[in-house]
Amino acid sequence: MMPISATGNSGMPGAASMQGDLPVCGARSASYGFTLLEIMLVLAIMAISVALVVPDFISGSGPSLDDESRRLQVALSLAAEDAQVYGVPVRWSATAHAYRFEKWDAAGKWDAVLQGPLKPHALPSGVGIAGVRQGQAAYPAAVMSPSDTAASTTNADGGEPALGQVLFWPDGSLTMADIELVRDVAGSQKPEDSRVLRLRPGPGGIRMAKASR
Repeated sequence: MMPISATGNSGMPGAASMQGDLPVCGARSASYGFTLLEIMLVLAIMAISVALVVPDFISGSGPSLDDESRRLQVALSLAAEDAQVYGVPVRWSATAHAYRFEKWDAAGKWDAVLQGPLKPHALPSGVGIAGVRQGQAAYPAAVMSPSDTAASTTNADGGEPALGQVLFWPDGSLTMADIELVRDVAGSQKPEDSRVLRLRPGPGGIRMAKASR
C-alpha cells in the first residue's frame, strides 16, 4: 500500500515539479498579443492589397478605366489611414500617366514610398489622368516650405510635369481635390469615358463619380 504524506500528497515522484511546470492562468505576457489597432491596420492593408490586385486577373484585356479609378480610390484611402496611424503627413502627386506617394520623414524631407500598396504606379496604356483640381489646402511651415511646394508641383516624377498633389495629415484633414481619370484615346472624351475622385474631409470623403461635362 502506497504511503500517504501528512499533507495529503500521494507521494508520486515528480508531482511537485509537475505542478511547478504548469502555466499559471492569467500570467501570459502581453508581448504575445496584438493591439486592436494593429489588427485593424493589417486587415485594412490586406483588403486594399487584394482590391489593387484582383481587377488585373478579372479583366482579360488589362485594367480598365473603372479598375484604375477604384485602385486609386483605395490607395488614397490607405494613405489617409496611414497618416493618422503613424502620425506623419503623406503626399500624393501625379503626372498624366503615373502617380506616387511620399511620407514626411524625421529628417524634414519627403521620402518616396517604394514598396507595398503605396508604391509608385504607372497607369496602363489607354488610361490617363486629365487633371487635378485642388480646393483649399493648408501647408504648415513646419511641414512644408513654399519652395518644396513649388518644386513638387512642377515635376513629380523626373519626367512629365506634375498635374497636382494631395496631402493627408495625421489629424485626418486632407487637401480637397477632384482627380479626373479618362480613357486616354484620341478623340474619345465623352462623359462616360471619365471618372472623378472627389476628396473631401470626413468619413467616406473619397468618392468616385462619372464626370459631368
